[in-house]
This record gives sequence, C-alpha cells and structure tokens, in this order.
Amino acid sequence: MSASSRLPIWLLSHGSPALYTETHLPAYNFYQQLSRTLPRQPDAIICVSAHWTENSPAVTTEDHPKQIYDFYGFPAHMYEYKYQTTGDPALAGRILGALRDAGFARAFGTSSRGHDHGTWSPLSITFPPDAAGRAPIPIVQLSLIGGYDAAEHIRLGQALQPLLEQENVLLVCSGGVVHNLRQLSFGHAAQQAPPPAPWAAAFDEYTTATLTQHTGAERERILTQHPLHQHERQAHPEADHLAPVFVAAGAAGDQPARLVHTSWVAGNLSMSSYIM
Repeated sequence: MSASSRLPIWLLSHGSPALYTETHLPAYNFYQQLSRTLPRQPDAIICVSAHWTENSPAVTTEDHPKQIYDFYGFPAHMYEYKYQTTGDPALAGRILGALRDAGFARAFGTSSRGHDHGTWSPLSITFPPDAAGRAPIPIVQLSLIGGYDAAEHIRLGQALQPLLEQENVLLVCSGGVVHNLRQLSFGHAAQQAPPPAPWAAAFDEYTTATLTQHTGAERERILTQHPLHQHERQAHPEADHLAPVFVAAGAAGDQPARLVHTSWVAGNLSMSSYIM
C-alpha cells in the first residue's frame, strides 16, 4: 500500500459530548454519511482525541477498553449509553514502534485508560453499535503531548505515515477548529442560533484556507507560526482541541485537505471537518 492508496485521514470537529444525541444538527447528518467516503472498511481505527493528554505519547493497549464518560452535568441517560469498543494490542505495539523509531523514545502503552467521548461520541454515529452496544471496528487511541506544541504534533503525525501506508488503518483526529466554551450561546433552537462572531468565523476560515490551499512543508510552516492567527487565543483558550489539526497535517504530508462539512453549534462552536 502506498500514500496514494492509503485510507483517508479524517480531521473532525466533534462538538459537544451530546453530539450522538443531537439528531437535529447538520453535523449529525454529516457523521451519519461520513463512512460512505471510504473506499473500503478499515481493519482498525487510530483515534487522536483532544481529551487525552500525556507528557509523552501514549497508546491504549487493552483488548476491551473501558468507555470513559469524561463530562459533567449532562442528562443521566448519557452516562448509560454503551459504545463498547475492542482494542487491537498488536496494532498498538506497532504504533509504539513507529513512534520510537521517529524519536519519541518515551512513548508508552497503557492498559487502563480507555476511550473518551472525543473518540466514541462521533464514531458511534459514523460506525453505529450493534443491538448489544458493540462497536464494529477495533479502535486504538493515541494521546496528545502536554504543551500542545505545533511542531511536535506535526512530527507525531509524520511518525504514523509509514504505518498508514502499510496497513488498512483509518486515522481519525478528533478536536475542534473553534472551541471556546465560554463564548457559546445555548438555549436556542438550531435554526435560531446566532451566527458565529467575526473572530470565530475568521479563525475558522483561516484554518480551512491553510489546510486546503497548502501542503507539506509550506503548510507546516504556517501551522507552526506563533500565534497561528490573531484570534487563536480567543478561538482556543487551551490548545487541546487545536492539536489534532497538527497531527492530521503531519500525517497527511503532501496531501491537501478537503473541507467536507461546515456548520456551527451554539453560535461559536465550529464543526468544520476535513478529509486529507
């Protein structure tokens, strides 16, 4: 398998933990249709979620990862929803080998962490569970690295390139192009939600232009500028939801991104998503 025949890389904005219940949203319909963009069913998924950070890259190695309900104040039924994933310890070992070969000497595996909502909430829409709540495709989760340095996360994505070209594995980078929870406007019907603020729209448009109009070293140069954009701190008070953008760009290399969905939730929560 070559770079031209590898599975696409998905860079997704996963929105609220309640996404899998929000059937009225355009983003929900997008996630329902997303698997149709694949040329074939993946043997496994590697998911990089905004909701897991370690000092060094970490990989889930368990056979049956637990489902983590890493959110608070939501309806009781959300803590009962089951998306029971299987892991792939052998794939996890190959990921660790690829990371160490690329210079991430302290990369480690963990058999106790499980999968957070940045993984199971969007993927449960795209790859629905069976009647018993079992997910159809094994998933291995890969952590972000504390500090969220753009160059380091681009390098993390680059480390995965050989594996993605050799195996029938789908890389999903799950974060959010604009993610500032203090700047959201709740309590509106979807059709009555206010439009995004100018700063949010500007950052979203700049990120899309960077990903879709540039590739390789030039895209990496732009993404490692600091600040990335004049509204970066307003769009991302913390960079955890931005870091998956860097991982996806590193893994995609010279492959341009294609914007496949754009919508907004609660005013300023961008759901922009890309295939690379």
